[in-house]
Amino acid sequence: FSNRIKDERGEPRQTKKTPEQINALEASFEMDCTPSVQEQIRLIEETGLTRRQIVGWFNYQRKKLEDEPGVYVERWYPSE
Repeated sequence: FSNRIKDERGEPRQTKKTPEQINALEASFEMDCTPSVQEQIRLIEETGLTRRQIVGWFNYQRKKLEDEPGVYVERWYPSE
């Protein structure tokens, strides 16, 4: 449980994303709410965030949309 507060260097485990990082994530989300591996790599390089941070951010954004009252959201995955 101790790793929930600080990492091994004693720094806070969660840091606030910069406006530039959020802008990049939001722009990508508008194009596709389930980014491909290539898009994830591009975001990693552009933002400096980890893959886990990026995937988590996208998951949270999709969840927020699903939970919004009165908003119908089709499944995120392409139908075949």
